[in-house]
Amino acid sequence: MLYPCYKNLLINLFILSRLGASGDYFIFAASFEQGSAASIGVLASSFNRVDLHEMAAEIGVFTFNFNEQSMIDEGAKLIRNIWVYQHHKWTKMAQAPLPTVFYDFGFYSKKNKDKKLLGHQLREKILALGSRPINPPEAMKLVRNKLKFSALMDEFQLMHPETIKYSDSSLSKFVDQHSFVFLKPVRGSKGDGIVEIRKDAGTYVISYQIKKLNVWHERRIHCPEDSLVKNVHLAFEELKQDDKEYLVQKGVPVLLFNRMRTDFRVSTHRTGTGEAEVVALIVRLGGNISQAGQIASAEEVLANFEEQLGFSSEDLERKIDTLALLVFRAIEEKAGLPIGELGLDFVISEQGEVYIIEANDKPGYRTPKIGRFINENAYRQSAMGAARRNLSLIEYARYLSLGSSPRNRKLND
Repeated sequence: MLYPCYKNLLINLFILSRLGASGDYFIFAASFEQGSAASIGVLASSFNRVDLHEMAAEIGVFTFNFNEQSMIDEGAKLIRNIWVYQHHKWTKMAQAPLPTVFYDFGFYSKKNKDKKLLGHQLREKILALGSRPINPPEAMKLVRNKLKFSALMDEFQLMHPETIKYSDSSLSKFVDQHSFVFLKPVRGSKGDGIVEIRKDAGTYVISYQIKKLNVWHERRIHCPEDSLVKNVHLAFEELKQDDKEYLVQKGVPVLLFNRMRTDFRVSTHRTGTGEAEVVALIVRLGGNISQAGQIASAEEVLANFEEQLGFSSEDLERKIDTLALLVFRAIEEKAGLPIGELGLDFVISEQGEVYIIEANDKPGYRTPKIGRFINENAYRQSAMGAARRNLSLIEYARYLSLGSSPRNRKLND
């Protein structure tokens, strides 16, 4: 849903991604100027989310960042040592009101666990002082653990590939049963550590992406059955994932576009009305964008699928939207808590069935480099989607700041 009062703003908005390089643990905060003292806090890595700050400024919302170096003054209800983005640069300021709403955008650095711990402690303190979360940490445990998420999809009978916990003893049997499977870290992100296995005429083909000299390459290993487990562990070692917990998931033969594998990232948010909506849809070709994937226009891909399947593109998009909202609400129902934003990943099978693959509680906000788009239309749609996501986040935070409770409409409205 696109809010009419901001439609012209979004059409003319040109999103640029400008990320800092410090790697500090940051929380984003925003306070609303129009008769409200409310503020938002979002845990985020480094000096990122510039596009969010710029949009907030466009609609009259003051925003600022704070991190583990900041100090909370409970008596004065202030947080000291903050950073604001203005005049195209970050400036340190003395203080801001404690946020009434916060959003945990995470901290991805593996090098400084002390900073990460301090940031999490700050988040817990803000929660204890009454700040309302965009995404409640307890609810996100169902999202970050892919085995828990898979069990939840089974419980609610939503279309999801069969998934089991990885073990050496069960691997061969599962591959023999399905011929095509994925091995994934249970708590992985950005496509890191994923291994694909296919069985072809008694031979196993193991493939995965490895990065060398800042370039992604596909590694492919052919092996007989008696060396499958050994070669999988060699893959885990090369991927530096040998100490991680893994799952095994049935592969879904998906529809191709330009001879490339497709998957759909669906941004599902609560908006300024408090209702859950699908606010953006992009198509990835050939894998995750953080690796070697590209972005295509959803409109063009769905039109192509219409020719392949004989289904209308509108029906396909409606099926995706409906399943996205069902997944969103299933997580909320299980957790007993409202959620503000999720990035949901779907595929469409060769038979036209829509499967939910996984959910992401910290979906990426950067508009990728131009080379990641197959054409100008794909770039424009991606930028518009980023704008809608930012707007939905700001508006939902304002909704929460007013003390309102999230609500749901019927899916057939």
